[in-house]
Amino acid sequence: VTQVGISGGLIVELFLKDNPHQNGMSMYSGGYVIIRNHSDFLNLMSGFMISTSEVTYVSLEKSIHKQLPKPYSDCVENINSIDGFDSFYFKKVIEMNISYNQEACYTYYIQSKIFEKCNCFNNVLMKIDDSKPCVTPEENGCFFELYQQLIVDDFKNKIKGLCPLECTSITFDKTMSFNRYPTDNYANNLLKQPRIRNLFGNNSNVTKENLKESIGSLYVFFEKMKYTSITEI
Repeated sequence: VTQVGISGGLIVELFLKDNPHQNGMSMYSGGYVIIRNHSDFLNLMSGFMISTSEVTYVSLEKSIHKQLPKPYSDCVENINSIDGFDSFYFKKVIEMNISYNQEACYTYYIQSKIFEKCNCFNNVLMKIDDSKPCVTPEENGCFFELYQQLIVDDFKNKIKGLCPLECTSITFDKTMSFNRYPTDNYANNLLKQPRIRNLFGNNSNVTKENLKESIGSLYVFFEKMKYTSITEI
């Protein structure tokens, strides 16, 4: 990114029409977006939904938080190498070639327990080793039952000694706004393009309403070319 403002960031138009051949139990239509530092753990629970018939504007402000290590806080210094901490779950996260953070360690622990009991992993969290995703009703039922039990048992408090807290973290604060999309004139122009009409398969009678119910747009940008650094001293 070299410019700030709406025109200086990521601009995408998305075809979000429901797929009638896709077996799923989702209650919603639209898209799901995750914004993260490129080297960080991909936490699929940290995103947000975008809708059809709308343009979503996401203004970002980056913050870097640096804590003093133990004994001044609970965080552990220099933990981005395999020898940075002696814990099985910590080392497994480092082996994934991502920047370590405590939430990734907790997630690996959850997945390992799911795999032990259900012989699969939950694909909303993270893939571990060569295990297969939970897809059948029985497998998903096994996952939900185990996950709920882990929450009841306060698993994070029990294993925090195995998943050290990082001293440096990066966050992106989001301010979101929305508008109707597309305009009638823009929709008419899109419908004249063969590549757009081809998205609807054999349906030769695509209307503006059909199009609006199937597409959305997303703008992601920085409001200013600077970030906030918060450092304990």
